[in-house]
Amino acid sequence: MRIPRYKRVVDTLAASLARQHIAVSTAEPFATTPHVPQALRLALGSIPLPELRRTLTDVMRVAEVDGLS
Repeated sequence: MRIPRYKRVVDTLAASLARQHIAVSTAEPFATTPHVPQALRLALGSIPLPELRRTLTDVMRVAEVDGLS
C-alpha cells in the first residue's frame, strides 16, 4: 500500500512538534470522507494567552523547518 506524500509530511510535522512537547493530531481520525485533508488539529484549551502565543509561534517555526511554509 502506498502512503500519500501529504500523509508523510503531516506525520513528520506532528512528530517534530511532539519532540517540542506540542501535541497535535493529524486530520485522519476526524476525516468523514475517503479524502483526508492535509491538516493538523490543535486543541486550544484553557491556556494563558502568552503561552498560546509562544506555542503557536513554535508550531509555525517547526513547520518552516520541515519545509511546509
